[in-house]
Amino acid sequence: YAKAEELQEIIYNFAVAPTPTDKEELYSLIDIHLTEGQSRSLRINNGASFITNLVNTVMRTIRLIMILAGIGVALFAVLLMSNYIATSITNRKRDIGILRALGAKTSDVFAIFVNESIIMAVINSILSIFVALGASIGINKFMQAKYMADFTILSFGIRQVAIILCLSIAVA
Repeated sequence: YAKAEELQEIIYNFAVAPTPTDKEELYSLIDIHLTEGQSRSLRINNGASFITNLVNTVMRTIRLIMILAGIGVALFAVLLMSNYIATSITNRKRDIGILRALGAKTSDVFAIFVNESIIMAVINSILSIFVALGASIGINKFMQAKYMADFTILSFGIRQVAIILCLSIAVA
């Protein structure tokens, strides 16, 4: 009977072994089983590995759906924000004319609208970050409580914050 670390160093076509009774050894085998991109792989075939593979496949599918949904929602938000800014400028033509008649340069009027857009984008970004963070924490806690999942379903980190900020500022 070989330890999980030793199995990666042995050249073999297949091996039959009992399932380890030690929890750490079992976790080590599962880690080797789930690690992709190795020159050699360990394939575990039992009831637990079937469920692990099924959950892994479902999670990959959910991840792809979430990425596509996130891109769709982000594009929709960009369109809404762009439309709001364009409508705001269109509705304030009279104000722009008054500012120009009082001696404001085109760059001054442009700076007013850019600053207004950036302030609005930052406020929207902050609200979006808090809503997304709350939603991801809530969904994770619900899934962990409901299905006794010992892993994070949705992760929200600095990358997501940066994406939200960059999209908002770019639109503004």
